[in-house]
Amino acid sequence: METLVFNERMKSVYPMVIVNGRKIDVPKLAHYLVESLLPDMVRHNESCFFWHFNLKDISSSKEELYTEERDKFIKDNFKCDDFDTLWKVNFEMPNGTKMEAEIKNEVWFKENEEHQISPFAFVFDAPLASGYMYSKVSFSKA
Repeated sequence: METLVFNERMKSVYPMVIVNGRKIDVPKLAHYLVESLLPDMVRHNESCFFWHFNLKDISSSKEELYTEERDKFIKDNFKCDDFDTLWKVNFEMPNGTKMEAEIKNEVWFKENEEHQISPFAFVFDAPLASGYMYSKVSFSKA
């Protein structure tokens, strides 16, 4: 498994992404992940987030909801594409505590069906990842 540092990825140039005729600000999504989503997940003791199609639709959850969703996909004969990349993200909590998150992404899809691609797929350099995208996160102090 390849391990990449997300903070280094944030310094690179992101592709221009247009979804439903709207330009998506991929660097803004990357900063949102580091500055808001991950600290909120730590505060709420959550370990997964679901990639949706715009910023207001992102949801994070505890392990139980993630497991329920996986079980539904398996029951409905979805396939899972586990990515071969572990992303390490360094971030800071509002109180100044330095943290590290390890993120593993997966995509659930039905073969021979079209699925949308989440703008977050571009954040994690996975531009061909169409389907229901989930990210598992583990946290530790840096």
